[in-house]
Amino acid sequence: MKNLILGYKRGWNKWECLARALRGQSVDIVTENFDKIIGPYDRVWSMAESLLPVQAKLEQLYGLTN
Repeated sequence: MKNLILGYKRGWNKWECLARALRGQSVDIVTENFDKIIGPYDRVWSMAESLLPVQAKLEQLYGLTN
């Protein structure tokens, strides 16, 4: 399972805990340059409400129904 976590540097505790919880799976964390993400991913996780539009765009692009 390939996971993408979207977050901000200041919220490192949120995405760090999620990444640890997903142990055994591939995890990429993006904290900047959200328009330059290269996929595909099986799941997209957003750690901030302001990143939900980016998550929705990526899910549509990759055909995900999270």
